[in-house]
Amino acid sequence: MAQLGLSNISNTIKPVLTNLLTNSQWMAMSGSTLENVGSNLVTSWVNLAGSYETFTSSGANISSAISTGGTDTACSNITFTNGKLYKVIATLTLNSGLAPTIGSGAANAGTANGGLASRLLIAGVNTIVFEANSDTACIWLQNLGATNFSCTFTLYEVTPGYVAADSLAPDGWSKDSVTDIFRQHNDGTLTKNGSFYSLKIVETAAAAGQAIQWPNTGTYALSEHIKKFAGRTMSFGVWAKTSVAASVVIEIYDGVSLCTSTHTGGGGWEWLECTGTVRSAATQFRVLLYVRQIDTAYFSQPMLVFGSSISEGLFQPIPNEVIWLQTYVVTTTYNGDSGTPSVNSNINLEAETKGQIGKGIKAIDIWIRALNTTPAKGMNILPSTGKQILRVTSQVTGIVNDATGWINCDSNGDIRVEFEDANFNFSLIRINAIQT
Repeated sequence: MAQLGLSNISNTIKPVLTNLLTNSQWMAMSGSTLENVGSNLVTSWVNLAGSYETFTSSGANISSAISTGGTDTACSNITFTNGKLYKVIATLTLNSGLAPTIGSGAANAGTANGGLASRLLIAGVNTIVFEANSDTACIWLQNLGATNFSCTFTLYEVTPGYVAADSLAPDGWSKDSVTDIFRQHNDGTLTKNGSFYSLKIVETAAAAGQAIQWPNTGTYALSEHIKKFAGRTMSFGVWAKTSVAASVVIEIYDGVSLCTSTHTGGGGWEWLECTGTVRSAATQFRVLLYVRQIDTAYFSQPMLVFGSSISEGLFQPIPNEVIWLQTYVVTTTYNGDSGTPSVNSNINLEAETKGQIGKGIKAIDIWIRALNTTPAKGMNILPSTGKQILRVTSQVTGIVNDATGWINCDSNGDIRVEFEDANFNFSLIRINAIQT
């Protein structure tokens, strides 16, 4: 029987490469804004079973809904994508009677199972961000008593983005001021197998210098950063997708260009990789992803390693990576405002942070703050399943109390908040760091 010699083993087993790029899965996007994708998904309304005695609508808006009592439901059927974020803005004019509740559920039904839990609208503007948990559902309004109202609606798929004329980009990275960046949700086409998200870059003007880069502008020229790489052979690679020739280019740069690699523009995902040796006299060290034409391009699984090659398919993020956010993130509901609800509930961190925190994270470092009118009663943060608890307790009536620390997330990357009574004047959950 032939034996496998040491030389054969060395030729068949590749070393495990360590990715030096932080936030390579785009999980942390603090400082981003929530941007609309596509068009308004609400196009029409149906008065279910004729329940409102007077009901007129025009396109996305309800012109008049009047009822003298009973259970009244109107529905707008929507095709959602399970797991994506959506934002609904409902502007209610309440002429008399009870305000309606809003929720999402099965098509042509007033039941809450579509990701948007039932909540009471208030007169004026209501803005709600939620994660869909089914592909086909409806947005519904429902009254449990006499009412007379009208309401305008917009409902968009949304994603975090960086569209201002500044250098903000995903945490640890930076961009040129004219570049727009968005996080692309997994869809099998615009994302590459091996990572849930890709990064969508939109350029509206052709220019050789427009790029995003790692590390950010405050770091790449620091001597303590440069010395980690000076004299070393470095390889940089990424999956990229574009249909425009000469548009997408990657580069390693240390004050001069060390190497580049260019996408063919063939429309598919291509692995781009280049290798260069950093000069001892380097004045900076960074890697860049360029979009040099008017184009929309996608990037996935960037990797920077010590050595002369990476090869496609070897991407891995930093194991159990801790990302300290460049801007702390405050949850939408528990934001320190008076009137914060004191109701036990699971917190969908992606929706509550407007997408600034991605799906499936393992843990968060948080600061919680609460003001309670009942001494010795507390507010607890915990995984939706499990025993670990971070607790803040009111020792004296009317005194603000704080706690800080790490808390594990559940398998979905979410947490739970529980209150020991309902007398909290406000509560705050601020996220400082995440573990992926």
